[in-house]
Amino acid sequence: MVAISSPPAHFKDPLSLYTEATKLVNYNNCHEFSDQHGFAFPPIHVFWGASPQNQTKFYLCVLELQNELVDRFRCKEPHLRVGEWRSILKDMYWKWDVMPKLEDKYQPNIDPEYDPENPYVHGGELFFGSVHEDVRSGARTAKVLMDCGCEATADMANEDDHHYLVCHWLQCLHFHAEFLLMDDEFRRLLTPEEQAKCEEAIGFLMKQMTCGHPEHVHPWELPDIQCRCPWLLAFRDIMKDWAGFVNYTPSLTTDCFDFLTAALLTVSEDRYRVMEPAVLLFWVQFGFTNFGVFPPYFLPSPDQPAFLCRQHS
Repeated sequence: MVAISSPPAHFKDPLSLYTEATKLVNYNNCHEFSDQHGFAFPPIHVFWGASPQNQTKFYLCVLELQNELVDRFRCKEPHLRVGEWRSILKDMYWKWDVMPKLEDKYQPNIDPEYDPENPYVHGGELFFGSVHEDVRSGARTAKVLMDCGCEATADMANEDDHHYLVCHWLQCLHFHAEFLLMDDEFRRLLTPEEQAKCEEAIGFLMKQMTCGHPEHVHPWELPDIQCRCPWLLAFRDIMKDWAGFVNYTPSLTTDCFDFLTAALLTVSEDRYRVMEPAVLLFWVQFGFTNFGVFPPYFLPSPDQPAFLCRQHS
């Protein structure tokens, strides 16, 4: 397992639905974690151990590149290791293409043409991948605007609310990306049309932002079982084709019933309360066993749901 520092004091604790499942994981059944493990987006723990100066850079870089982060995922660019994400967030990778080529110790470290106000035109092949040349030529420009239309600024990168919002947003994206990765072995056996439907169903797990009640943000945050039920049903119906689920019998069950076909919308409350942690435990154990890491945990919703400047928040 990889050592991860503790989150800041102002971070909300992960939802108990997730933490209760992790307590039941079989730690003897684990895939060895290695530095080669890639992440589709910057993992949130890279922010916590950073110096205050680097932390500000990290948050500002994510605010500026939020659209590009999503675009590179949609383009299926390779996942990056923690060290590579750290270099990108530190704004170092953009400079690599313009480092002096001559081995002269008296030459400056950075080419005079390097423009810190627009660093993306010089480098960034690792980050921008297939559209790197478009960025270099100016055919594609990195958008640096917030959801409200205002420009992201460094003072926003120093605010606790924005820190939590950034990490919650990244965690949701990680959940989607890691779920696709877990489902990949099954999905490859499907036709292109079936694959598209399966990917849409996985996206639904995060896009189902409300259960219909105006006071509810995410159904998985709620004490109301009736609101959580449709989400868990969608969760179960994706995993039912994964290796090991058909014969899955979690140790926390006191009686046996068919997890694969149980009608969650009509099952009794007592059985639902057994079903829910069992399904989540299978998901967490599957990630731990096959990839050596726990899947991204659920964070409570931020107080500010969109990337807004101070004036519009």
